[in-house]
Amino acid sequence: MLSRKRIISVLVCLSILLFLFLSASSIPGLSHFVLDNGLELFVVENHSVPLVTIQIAFRAGAIGQDATNCGLFHLHEHMLFKGNSKFKTQNEFTAAMNKLGASSWNGGTSSEYVDYYFTIPSYNLEQGLEFWAYAVKAPLFNEEEIKNEREVVANEVQGYLTTPSWIFNAALDSRMFYKYPWRRDVSGSIDIIKNATSEQLWNIHNRFYIPNNTCLFVGGDVNPKQVSELVKKYYGDWKKGEDPWKKPLDPHPALKDNVNFVYPDSTFYKDYGWIELAFRGPDVLADTASTYAVDTFLFLVSSSNSKFRKNIYDAAPILLDKDLMDISYPTQRDGGVISFIAYINCGVDNILVEVEKLRQVVIDEFTKVATDPNYFTKEELELAKQKLSDNNIWTMETPSNFIDTISFWWSTATTDYFFGYEDNCKKVKIEDIQSWIKKYIIGKPAVLGLRLHSNKMKDDTYMQDNLQKLNYEIVTADNAFWWIKK
Repeated sequence: MLSRKRIISVLVCLSILLFLFLSASSIPGLSHFVLDNGLELFVVENHSVPLVTIQIAFRAGAIGQDATNCGLFHLHEHMLFKGNSKFKTQNEFTAAMNKLGASSWNGGTSSEYVDYYFTIPSYNLEQGLEFWAYAVKAPLFNEEEIKNEREVVANEVQGYLTTPSWIFNAALDSRMFYKYPWRRDVSGSIDIIKNATSEQLWNIHNRFYIPNNTCLFVGGDVNPKQVSELVKKYYGDWKKGEDPWKKPLDPHPALKDNVNFVYPDSTFYKDYGWIELAFRGPDVLADTASTYAVDTFLFLVSSSNSKFRKNIYDAAPILLDKDLMDISYPTQRDGGVISFIAYINCGVDNILVEVEKLRQVVIDEFTKVATDPNYFTKEELELAKQKLSDNNIWTMETPSNFIDTISFWWSTATTDYFFGYEDNCKKVKIEDIQSWIKKYIIGKPAVLGLRLHSNKMKDDTYMQDNLQKLNYEIVTADNAFWWIKK
């Protein structure tokens, strides 16, 4: 992620229909506009090739679901490709994209946003903006198309029930976020999807697909002023709605105790296993300062030769390789998770006992970081910050890369977070890193997931006794997903 401190100047342009605000960013080639109806627009000007990427993002997805509509954002995403008031069928919709010369296009639903995009020749800029305006402002939700697409999406979800990585992740999420698991479940419930109605889709659309919950990103061979005028032309009459995030979400409650599970997977490596030790981490809007400290820490330990990795590897013979272990933290508004992940050697008996030893080794090493002010040197800290800065520069390499980056941060955090990110990470001190470890790791319960080849469950002499003794649950497709009734 690239972030710089933003210098804002506001230009108020009077119009019969709306006010248009322009913020001049310190990032070269980037302009920011806000329409009177709340629609945000970011324009990345880059004339290196005669192409333009148009992406439209909504703060929506799994985070907006409840137990009665889980999966319908996924279905809604599909339905926007099925026709609108101008391109009334999927064939007309697809033909229009082909006519625009769309070389790359798609839509996606994630845990915290939904987006659509394509890349087209820049001479088709106006037609491209008009195309997405009709798609998001005036879908049809044709009953016959809904009926057909329900089966398509339900079959897609059915496929996840036989996808090992999906099963493992669903098991981890449903146990970490046990009270509101649907807010992490992007794919959704098959039963809910199969019984979806047009009324439910319209409810989602009218609540979340409104201009003041939307951001448009345009990058490439364009003129920002021209783009803003075209956006005003095609999106200015879009009616503002009530902020769907006005009422804060009820926070996910903390784990009460450690949760452990084993997922026997007949498709996995016979001699190796996969472990994820997951702790609840900071949510970006609730504990912003900790997110900077966590990200800085990730760069401190990113090298396989880092003291942190080396110490863990040397103390845990079960680990396969220093290069096959990591710490991950995907920034989220509603469900930050800090995980230790690694491949392990399964050529030992009593595997669960060895895994528990590894858990303690990891926690002990975090404890050393949290209690020893000299664990990392000042030089190491500054080098980590430089790596972080270099990584941010990479995200500006092309307009499409930059759009992907800024759209994610607009959706998940705020653009102020995005623009201030690098400066705030530069301010991180060792004490800040120690603070977040004490807050989120030391003495905190975790979810430990272990993925093993099915044969290991049979071959390990102590497996059955240790499952009960160490309180491990066996996970299958039948109990990994929150919506499958036990």
